[in-house]
Amino acid sequence: MRLGVKCPRGARTCRSLVSWVCQSRIIGQHKLLLLPFYSFVQRYMTAYQQNVAQIMAYLAQACHELVPPNELVPVVKAIANNFVVDRVPPEAIQVGLNGLREVLSRTPLVLEEDGMGALIKVCRAARLPWCTARMCVCA
Repeated sequence: MRLGVKCPRGARTCRSLVSWVCQSRIIGQHKLLLLPFYSFVQRYMTAYQQNVAQIMAYLAQACHELVPPNELVPVVKAIANNFVVDRVPPEAIQVGLNGLREVLSRTPLVLEEDGMGALIKVCRAARLPWCTARMCVCA
């Protein structure tokens, strides 16, 4: 079975990426509650992380409506603080906004938690050139 993972740096990197793919798909498909997975992924939510778009996709795959919102709030805040800021390249901001959109579309109860109102206000107030992704997240 081909999982669509390229091995750019050798067997160890390839094994870890395949492991992430399998874990995220199993968590999402079977609606498992592996809560340490989300805090583990949070460590890799930086704009300059290698393969950050893939990691964001794995996070989105692992999110489902049964995950407690208080487990995802730190991850969503980490994405917002590390990606939706002016000090990172526009491509990283786009990846962050798209990742936020996917996570929030799969688990909309995260927006009802304390502190998420500030994220929405910042999104709406920001004058960013990538308005389509921003509006998808903030709408």
